[in-house]
Amino acid sequence: MLHYKEKIEAEGQLLVDYFAENNRKTNVNYSSIVSELIQAAGTLCEYFASDIVYDIKDLENYIENTREEVVFIGIRDSGVDSTIAIKQKLKNSATYGTNNYIRLYRLETSIPNDHTYKIELRRVDEYDTKKELLGGK
Repeated sequence: MLHYKEKIEAEGQLLVDYFAENNRKTNVNYSSIVSELIQAAGTLCEYFASDIVYDIKDLENYIENTREEVVFIGIRDSGVDSTIAIKQKLKNSATYGTNNYIRLYRLETSIPNDHTYKIELRRVDEYDTKKELLGGK
């Protein structure tokens, strides 16, 4: 599994079909990213590790629609949180406390040029996540 600040990258061709309604597709192989997420959730969650399936489905949706996104995935003892729940917990530390997550990831899908679709999964910490999601508050 990834250590703090390590990343996994996957890159594929961005294919354009000018005759299709959703005309951009990609052939990116992201199995190493999915494997990392499944292994982390399965190893670190005491309960509800299967929550990671929802984040993987979101990733598949981004890829299928060749969307550019930045999302966070937080692994807790009792499940997996996505960006909205992570932001809520970080914003309301008086209610939820701090250090809620055993592991945090930043997942970014991007189109760096006309021919490439890129996915990056990076291990981050609560400070990095809070800084990006809440503007350093």
